[in-house]
Amino acid sequence: MSNRGVTLIEVVVAMVVLVVGLVSTLTLFPVGLKAGRRARQTNEAALLGQRLMQELHLAKASELLAGKFPGGAAGEEAGYRWQYEAEEIALEGVDGATLCRVLLTLEWESGVNTRREQWVSYIVPDEV
Repeated sequence: MSNRGVTLIEVVVAMVVLVVGLVSTLTLFPVGLKAGRRARQTNEAALLGQRLMQELHLAKASELLAGKFPGGAAGEEAGYRWQYEAEEIALEGVDGATLCRVLLTLEWESGVNTRREQWVSYIVPDEV
């Protein structure tokens, strides 16, 4: 006996397999979009942090220690909040030698979470 087609059961099973595959694939799109958004925000934060750190390096250490950076000790730009802290630290083993330690903190909202990145740099005092 020759069978010339597919039964209704076979069609239903094939449709279920197709729908499960499509739904599984479609659930990956939001995950990819979220990862892309997070990567973009992290990249923007890194670029902003690099620019701010370069501006801090152009300022005099005495101004940074006094909190007199031209943009202030804190600010906000394009949805990113930033602040810097500067402190004078003594070099061990070298009498009277100091450096200005600068800590730059950047924060931004990513969905329901607050993300934070920090950079540390050292600046030679003005007198040297």
